[in-house]
Amino acid sequence: MKALLILMLQYFLSTRNKAFWGGILPVFYAVLLIYLKIYGVFDGNTKQFWFFSIIGITVLLGTWVAGREFINRKRKKEINKMISHDLK
Repeated sequence: MKALLILMLQYFLSTRNKAFWGGILPVFYAVLLIYLKIYGVFDGNTKQFWFFSIIGITVLLGTWVAGREFINRKRKKEINKMISHDLK
């Protein structure tokens, strides 16, 4: 349930006008993983650390890209509407 809320928040932030909002959660996740690695949560289990790192960052960045593509399609659609109204 928490993961779904995080993904929803990530998609929401990714669809804002400024692209950097969608980068907040991936950066926070990377910093959190580094912090947990330094303070020994992943001691001796390097495979688990890399698994969570790669999967988490990939999912968050993929959601960011999907949100940016949605915004670009939406903008292009608006521009096409404006152009078609100007031609009339």
